[in-house]
Amino acid sequence: MKKVALLLSLVLSVSAMDLDTILALVEENSPRLQNYELKIEQLRAKSKIRSILKDPTLSFGINDINTKRPFKRDLEAMQSHSISISQIFPITNRLELDSKLVLKGVDIARYQKEELKNILLANALNYSYKAILFKKKIALLKRYIKLLKKEKRLVESYYEVSKVGVEKIFEVESKIEQKRVELSNLNYLKEQVILELEKLTFAHIDSVNGRLKRVVPTLDIKSIVSSHPLILVLNEKLKKNELSIKVQQADMKPDIKVAVGYFQRDDFDDYTSLNFSMLIKRTKRQKLSIKMLRLESTAIKNEIKEQKEAIVQDIKALLRLLESSDSQIRRIEHKLLPLNKKQILALKAQLKSSDKNSLKLYTLLERGYELKLLSIDKMMRFFEGYSKLSYYRGER
Repeated sequence: MKKVALLLSLVLSVSAMDLDTILALVEENSPRLQNYELKIEQLRAKSKIRSILKDPTLSFGINDINTKRPFKRDLEAMQSHSISISQIFPITNRLELDSKLVLKGVDIARYQKEELKNILLANALNYSYKAILFKKKIALLKRYIKLLKKEKRLVESYYEVSKVGVEKIFEVESKIEQKRVELSNLNYLKEQVILELEKLTFAHIDSVNGRLKRVVPTLDIKSIVSSHPLILVLNEKLKKNELSIKVQQADMKPDIKVAVGYFQRDDFDDYTSLNFSMLIKRTKRQKLSIKMLRLESTAIKNEIKEQKEAIVQDIKALLRLLESSDSQIRRIEHKLLPLNKKQILALKAQLKSSDKNSLKLYTLLERGYELKLLSIDKMMRFFEGYSKLSYYRGER
């Protein structure tokens, strides 16, 4: 049912989407994720091939052909017609090891797919959060411009009665134009993040809907690091190297070639043959390969150590970013905005006693809008960090 719903969403080109739908479409429609599934199937088939013995060899022969009487086949006992079949058999479990070595690639591909999925979903979250916040900021900025236009009309009326100079009109007009530039830029940025979401979802999107829950998560960093796909990929590569060493060690022992033949003779008894042969192995190549694999394993262990530390530090930095942003947003919402509101209410009570208070009121109202815009910017910073953190958490 989930796939049907997703396909229906795609066919109908749903223009307004929520976060869950966007994330589901990314996971369902990404060709890169689908390619990993194909790669996994290919590796599984290759693993089965590696476990199969090499094809046997079938031979036919005619022995001791007399050059003077080539069609005379009863001249001597050595003349015969033969058929033989030979098969190579490994004397170690190398075929099984080869098969397991390919299957280890399946585990690596599975974790690589998981890491890619985390990257794509984290990007989708980031763009979705930005689309929601840009939409909110655009609506707020439009109201701010309306306020400035009202202020301009008031200033013009004051100018007509010589209560303010012409520079005050220019000041308000300058503010209006600045906010229009900001609005134009925000519309452009919103269109850009929507385009990025369409690239990720392969669907048409006009807007993103959703409520943003601003929560600083409590994380078990050690558990996140040990289970992160990037670390799991490196661990599997390490296991693959260990398995490759076993394959090289098994390859030091030669395969046995077994051949069975049947010889037919005219006027003489038929006979059969059984032959065993093997290569004389020079193990220098295998020993050098084992040395290289062990050196590579040491390098992978160093990379695991480095990546673990990098992940720990990234997570700590992102958590500090979330805590800092959340603290600033709370201060704006619970301290500065309520204080601004109190100032506005106090000033409104004095409006009847002084006309000058009208312009002061607009200054306070402007301050309120600036604080709200600042709060959205801080939320943008918070949710950008939150979406980056989702790459490590693997949670939305």
